[in-house]
Amino acid sequence: EFKSTIVMIFSRIKNLLRDTAIWIKISHSSWYQRIRNPNAYSAFLDEMKFFRSLFNEERVKLIFDVGANVGNKSFIFSRLAYQVLAFEPSEKCIRILKARFGNSNVNILNNALGRISGHQDFYLVKNNEAYNSFSKKHIDTTLTKRHAAGANDIEIMKISVDTLDHFMGKYGIPDYIKIDVEGFEIDVIMGLTKPVSLISFEANFPDFKNETIEIINYLSKLSNDSYLYNISVEGPFLFESGLRATKVIDFLKESDLRYLEVYAKLEPVN
Repeated sequence: EFKSTIVMIFSRIKNLLRDTAIWIKISHSSWYQRIRNPNAYSAFLDEMKFFRSLFNEERVKLIFDVGANVGNKSFIFSRLAYQVLAFEPSEKCIRILKARFGNSNVNILNNALGRISGHQDFYLVKNNEAYNSFSKKHIDTTLTKRHAAGANDIEIMKISVDTLDHFMGKYGIPDYIKIDVEGFEIDVIMGLTKPVSLISFEANFPDFKNETIEIINYLSKLSNDSYLYNISVEGPFLFESGLRATKVIDFLKESDLRYLEVYAKLEPVN
């Protein structure tokens, strides 16, 4: 009885604090997750180890987190870089990001990225903002096929869009660009006209297989074929060493994977 009373009191306090900045910061902290959700905390440690392995230095200067959502990747990047730029167009997610990262090395930008500067339709999935996108194809395919919560409650709004080149000119060339924008990855990458050391992007198959191959071809032309590619599926890389564009494209054409992250890293100069 005493234990149930404590649980009830804790639940009431949690409900009262749920939308406050202090609760957002506490509930997303690593120590809280370690206690309340040890599986998620273990996954966080695995991710930290994975991302740390990407860099030869203890800390890099700058990381772009494009499509930051509520900042789970930004939290990891904040420990690996001196500065993180978290790009996120959703006002709801921005409030969470500000609560989590106020007065830290994560610079929160309420901006969207695309091929050119201008305005674009943004599909806001009201009850499941992880699926927000500028891609109508994503809404019509991936979101619908997965029967995701909120798929029938979407608001369309015009959002200002700028390019990776614009923000690189303003903040400097990042050591790493992570892109997770629900089907809009090709548009974001087309706003980049110079190679960076490391870039990764999400791909949902089979719907966005052609776009993924087009991105790889574009990055290869951008870098004079000096990128090596590897693939992660929520874990370590599939290949022991990076593959040339033609090899990874051949693999992807035959792949039955449903979700993957493609990493492009500049080949070291001997």
